[in-house]
Amino acid sequence: MHTWADVWSADGSERLGASPAALVEASFTRRLDGVGDFRLKTPLAEMSAGFLIPDRRVIVYASDGSTTRELGRGIIRRVRQTGSAAGWMLTVEGADELDALTRRSTLLGRTYANQTPIQIAESLVDLVDGWSASGSGGNATDARFDGVSIWRALLWIAEAQGLHIRAGDDPNTVEIGAFGDLADLRLTAGGEYAIIDQGNIGLIERLTVEHDTDAAATRLYPVGAGIGDALLTLANSTRSSPYTIESVSVNDVPQFYIQDAAGVSAFGVIEKVGKFRQIAPLSNSAGDLTNAANALYDLAAAWLSRYSQPYTSYRVVCRKVRQTVRVGDKVRLSYKGVIDAGTGDETFIDIDADLWVLDVTEHADADGLATIFTLSSVDRHPHDSAQVVIGALEAIDVDGVSVKPYFNRTAWVYDRLIDPATPAIIPVRFTDATQRLTRCVLRVKTRPFTATATAAGGGGITGLQTSTAGDHTHGIGESTATSLTPYFWREIEIGSHLILIPTDSESGAVELATESAGGHYHAFSVPDHTHDLVYGLYADTITPNTVRVYVNGDDWTSALGGAWAVGGGSTTFDIDITAAILAANNLQQEHEIKLTCQSGRGSVEVSVEVYEVIMSVAVAST
Repeated sequence: MHTWADVWSADGSERLGASPAALVEASFTRRLDGVGDFRLKTPLAEMSAGFLIPDRRVIVYASDGSTTRELGRGIIRRVRQTGSAAGWMLTVEGADELDALTRRSTLLGRTYANQTPIQIAESLVDLVDGWSASGSGGNATDARFDGVSIWRALLWIAEAQGLHIRAGDDPNTVEIGAFGDLADLRLTAGGEYAIIDQGNIGLIERLTVEHDTDAAATRLYPVGAGIGDALLTLANSTRSSPYTIESVSVNDVPQFYIQDAAGVSAFGVIEKVGKFRQIAPLSNSAGDLTNAANALYDLAAAWLSRYSQPYTSYRVVCRKVRQTVRVGDKVRLSYKGVIDAGTGDETFIDIDADLWVLDVTEHADADGLATIFTLSSVDRHPHDSAQVVIGALEAIDVDGVSVKPYFNRTAWVYDRLIDPATPAIIPVRFTDATQRLTRCVLRVKTRPFTATATAAGGGGITGLQTSTAGDHTHGIGESTATSLTPYFWREIEIGSHLILIPTDSESGAVELATESAGGHYHAFSVPDHTHDLVYGLYADTITPNTVRVYVNGDDWTSALGGAWAVGGGSTTFDIDITAAILAANNLQQEHEIKLTCQSGRGSVEVSVEVYEVIMSVAVAST
């Protein structure tokens, strides 16, 4: 077996050295949903060994004399020199080309709204010079990345949709998809020499089988970002396939879950709460809340489909594999193991199935080329039960900043005057920072009007006089009566004068008739002055009677347990208007609360107490 490496500059633009570097050993591993790695050995005296330094690129080839093919390509990360009297060797280790995607970041606040996985993948990979993405599958979704690598972001998209990531056939390409195509390769123990040189047959040299029937879960309660009551759940999801969303009320809290019927039939109900903390809405709009719940469903369904069934993995060491097998494809494994049990042959393993290729290692040395497969009945890597962590994406929190909704309590107090013609208007406003309303309660106190002063102090008019001298006359008109016969002279006094007047009687009152002497008036002048107010708290005796509540123009009195303060009086009562607020088409607006009274008058003190889930995020599109 002849193995060598072409060495290229760090940017891949220039091939270095007069000739390839001859290798005594080369090992390349390709992984599904993972960055592959390689390990090379060459004598330090090799002519081109000096070009093998960190950050250089290599492409490794192997030839058995009849067939030459590429084993892999990657970036050198570590170089180690070891030696003895027999000579010095250079060991070179590194990662495959996908490692370039781990070295660029999304930075903060990179968001995608209602885009397919391939659209998101293409946008992410465009951030790395010279790279491109291809693929298909999955549902339109929302995504936000804060300071994670491009590779981590791609893994997030793939895992959230039940898809996979692998290197493309061409340099600097990555693929996203469900994969699972059947490769033209059968792995078998052989048995007849005639099949040894067939190109689609790999001869099994060693086989290790591991069975795991400890299903991680058959019923999953998924939750996303948030804390306590602010946790994202499936409540707003519109998904129904492959699992129906079900719910149960436990601890006075609605619990939403999905269940794998086949898993329950095989193992019974195994419950787990899946914490997928990276699933959070881009904003608090109804559409983004639904998109986030759907993204949570997609991720939870993909997880449950893989972890609710028995898991069998195979490590297969083969020879004579002359084709490059892609991770994410399937190969046919045909093997029958027989042992001598003393009483006759006994078959302990008999398998003939198409299995997922999770990783492939090709190892070339002086003994030839060996291909080592990790195969599985399910498209996930093996874990023991202690290693299974629901929501492997939690590791992303190490790399970046996680935006989480959280629970919040706020309160306002309003003081309003009310009578039958004047309602009390209370505004309750929710902005786009509010994701969900948990509770909204009014505490209402009715009271009579209270004044802070009585009428002004009074006082009489003093020191006034007429504005003229006051002189005037009174005239006595001429009598038209006939002469009095007989008559009597009477003496009367007017002022200081005595006057004789004939009258018709000797005694009694004498009446004098006067006539108008012309109009006149008396003018009075009141100077500028003030009256002192009398201060104090003076309460009315009347209070609001029969209070009703209207929310956004609708009468909710009966539905919320009213009316209140029936019969009047100073009273205190609570009105839970949560249902009325949630009945509105849009939570994020100013809601009008109107209190009316049938009779009476007075003041109402209204305390508004709000329990809500809030989250403030930037939602600029990318």
